[in-house]
Amino acid sequence: MTDCDLLHDVWAWYPSGTACCKTIGHLTCTADNQHIRTLTLAEPLFNGGHFPTEIGLLTSLESLQVRYTNFNGSIPTELGKLQKLTMLTFTDSNFSGKLPTELGKLTSLKSLVMTNLGQSFTSVIPTELGQLSNLDTLGLERNMLTGTIPSELGKLNKLTNLSLASNRLSGDIPKEITNIKTLEALYLSNNALSGPIPAGIENWEKIRAIFISDNKLQGPIPSEIGQLTTLERLDLGNNNLSGDVPSSLENLIRLVYKNLAGNKLNSVDLVQQGNQEGAEKMFQIVSKVLFSLGALLLGSFVGFVLYVEGYQHGDGISIRRISTSFNITLFLMSFCVLAMLAIQMAGNAKDANSNNSATSSIQFLLIATTELSYVKYSYARSTHVLEAVLPQVHPYMDKFVLLSPLILYAQVIPPIMYTSGYQANVLNFMDEQAVTALDVAFVLLPIIAGCCIVLIDAVHLVTFTIYIRMNTRMSRGDKVDERFLIISRFGTLASTLCIATILIGALIQIKAQDMFWVRGRPLIGIGMILAVISTLFGMKLSLYWNSQREQKRVNQSYLKAKAIAQGSHAAVKLDMTETQPETADKGWKGIFKSSRAGSVANNSTLA
Repeated sequence: MTDCDLLHDVWAWYPSGTACCKTIGHLTCTADNQHIRTLTLAEPLFNGGHFPTEIGLLTSLESLQVRYTNFNGSIPTELGKLQKLTMLTFTDSNFSGKLPTELGKLTSLKSLVMTNLGQSFTSVIPTELGQLSNLDTLGLERNMLTGTIPSELGKLNKLTNLSLASNRLSGDIPKEITNIKTLEALYLSNNALSGPIPAGIENWEKIRAIFISDNKLQGPIPSEIGQLTTLERLDLGNNNLSGDVPSSLENLIRLVYKNLAGNKLNSVDLVQQGNQEGAEKMFQIVSKVLFSLGALLLGSFVGFVLYVEGYQHGDGISIRRISTSFNITLFLMSFCVLAMLAIQMAGNAKDANSNNSATSSIQFLLIATTELSYVKYSYARSTHVLEAVLPQVHPYMDKFVLLSPLILYAQVIPPIMYTSGYQANVLNFMDEQAVTALDVAFVLLPIIAGCCIVLIDAVHLVTFTIYIRMNTRMSRGDKVDERFLIISRFGTLASTLCIATILIGALIQIKAQDMFWVRGRPLIGIGMILAVISTLFGMKLSLYWNSQREQKRVNQSYLKAKAIAQGSHAAVKLDMTETQPETADKGWKGIFKSSRAGSVANNSTLA
């Protein structure tokens, strides 16, 4: 009887014999196709029901991963028979009962991950896990585990990652844990652990991360912590630690994140809490300053549109004159930036980079709307210049800008799905971090949107640069259109600022590790976007003033021609009662009708 036959007996849709080894993608088999080596059970193929005890008969199994299945009932003790198992992962299900003590028999196990197994999974940590002498990773976070941390875990002398965070564990942190010299990451946050930080932590020669925040730890921070020269992240916040902050912390030259706030430490104000609170106050001040500048910019823009562009003596404010596509897109950009600033001022460092909240969805929606408004505005301004300078590129840019809403708003989908509680399939089942398609989309789609903006701005920069150089090479009498020159100059600055905004944001995202930069990155981006909006508003004002100068020049030309015509002995008798040149349809007034009308029409199109 093959392993495929065993699975066929449990799930009839599995092919029997050796066929499942050849046709089923979520398992691999031995060379003779008689036995299964790795098996991954995940939605949508597996969703609900009891976990089959027959899995314990797959004695050649080396890797078993169960993800997002909603299996219920207890975890079968028969798993203890899988003596060749090196990886065992159970995540995001609805199990109840306890962790089987039989797991301690899996002496070949290198990775044991049991996370988020359901609200009914109330278990203690079996002491038998201390027998897993080859274990490299032990992850039991986000369960309802109770009791104490077994001292037997100190026997796991190959352990590098220990995560028991977000449970209901109590009691002291066992001193035996400090015997694990290979430990690189320790996560015990969000429990009810008490007592002191255990002595002997200097034994953690390779430790990179210690997270023990949100517990009830007491006593001082041991000075030996300064000997952990490989430490990069330290979070002891929200405990009852007291005494002085050890000066030996200054020896931790690799430390990029440190949180000691929420304790009773004597010098915490100078070392951590003051820095953290000071940084938060600074962020709030910067947010308020940016919000004030944004509100001033938006108010100035609205006032200009309503009372300069839209108002006409005798007619009042015309909706047609103020509701141009330029005005709408520039207003949306300004409004979205103010909304993002309001969210920043209402938020805090803890959720500054969250991907699973309604706030995150709103932020992404505002970002996409800002980006789309910028694309529409900048391209509408530059399209005539682009058509004149790069006629071969212009049709392709037209199509690309037409597709830009799909590209830009796609980045809103992952945070909305996170907020709705959607659980995506795991892409790489052998990856302990359980990367899903949704995780990849959450990271990748904003990158694609940013690349879209950079591409459009790069084309604009090339176009504007060529146009400006054309103007400098021409003689004084052959200068190019002043309006397009204004658009090119302001457009160059706006495109440069926008590309810089995206590149700086990406650099901070990649390089910066501590919360200061995580919190500050949105404010830096918003500040630069305000600079872009100010530049575009400046372009609008310059175009308006240019149109006024052009109008004045046309009027002066008209008056001069009229004076000449009145003083001449022309055969054609002029209608001396006419005062508006645009209504004239004959005689010398026709000379200027097309020129002035064309000037006004062109300026209104670009306004």
